[in-house]
Amino acid sequence: MISRLALGVALVLLAGCQEQKPAISVTTEPEAQPRIPLTPATTGIKRQDPRNPSVWGRQDCKPLTGAEQASFTADKATCETQAGVGSGGPVDKIYYCMADKGYNYRSAADQATACTGR
Repeated sequence: MISRLALGVALVLLAGCQEQKPAISVTTEPEAQPRIPLTPATTGIKRQDPRNPSVWGRQDCKPLTGAEQASFTADKATCETQAGVGSGGPVDKIYYCMADKGYNYRSAADQATACTGR
C-alpha cells in the first residue's frame, strides 16, 4: 500500500510541475526607432521667406528684360527637359544646368546684394 501511495503522490507532483509556467518569460520587442524631426536641416529643404522669395537672376547681373527674358525662358525650358521635369518643377533638378547657362537661384535680397555696384 505504501508503494502505491508513494507512486500516486509522485505522479501528482510530476503532473503539477509540468503545468507550471516558467517564472521568467522572455519576450523580444522590436527596438524603438529614433524619431528624426523633419526640419530644413534634416531634409535639405530650405523654407522660403515669403518676404524675400528666391528668384532666378543672371550671374552677370543684367536684368531679365526683353531678349534676356526670352533667352532665360528658353534656357530654363531646356534644363527642365534635360532633367525630365515639367515647367515649374523642382529647382534642385535644374539648378546646376541653369548655373552652367549663367543663372543663380537665390533670394531677391542676395541677388540685389551681389549685383550692387555692377
